[in-house]
Amino acid sequence: MKPWPPWAATARVTDYLVVPKVDALEQVAGQISEADGLAAVLLTASTEGREVGARLALRLGSGFIGDAVDVDAGDPASGHAVVATQSVFAASFTVTSAVTSGVPVIAVKPNATTPEEHPVEPVVHEVAVELTAAATAAAITGRDLRESSSRPELTDASIVVSGGRGLGGSEHFALIEGLADQLGAAVGASRAAVDAGWYPHSHQVGQTGKTVSPQLYLAIGISGAIHTFSAWDIKVPSGYGLLGSLADHGVAEFLLVLHPR
Repeated sequence: MKPWPPWAATARVTDYLVVPKVDALEQVAGQISEADGLAAVLLTASTEGREVGARLALRLGSGFIGDAVDVDAGDPASGHAVVATQSVFAASFTVTSAVTSGVPVIAVKPNATTPEEHPVEPVVHEVAVELTAAATAAAITGRDLRESSSRPELTDASIVVSGGRGLGGSEHFALIEGLADQLGAAVGASRAAVDAGWYPHSHQVGQTGKTVSPQLYLAIGISGAIHTFSAWDIKVPSGYGLLGSLADHGVAEFLLVLHPR
């Protein structure tokens, strides 16, 4: 099976920062717009995806919408082909956004929608892409591979199990890891747990950590301070408050009683 787009696997893209990807997407978007009409460009709302999206929108003379949790066809009467839904202010509000000029570029959060099976026959279009001189201005000089893990990446995981100050010590994170492994989940940690040295900073969920968008989030020993919710990008009905009212179920019990070894 051929990779799509074809440039994705070439050293011209992988050995440099985001500009080659922006060059390629700009030219592909231009060719599609001329041939078939392009409703929108969708990207993953990763750190790189947001940067690529913002640069691409500038080049296309359009607008960029980041961290969307849903994308719908717009009302023809409104003049907007695509309307995006976003959760804002720590998921306290849900808003709809539309780009008013040009082809909208939208970065969609991982796990924002539930996959549905729609059998289709894919069509591969090969395109020729010419990179600009600026594409090679910033080269990647080295890569450090992370220690491999059977657990999913925290920011992409559909299930996250997080532990906080209430665990009482680093030794109890083994319980969090065990539960995560049973569920096929990623492991997260609150800032208090990370600052105490109980778990690596790379697993911190919160305002100063990573943003997660799981279908299921288990918060164990976490109080639910406001900075925790700034890291959640989920669909929440308006009028809901913090952890107690967001949670479908809550248990108030000592961890070692609730989850014995």
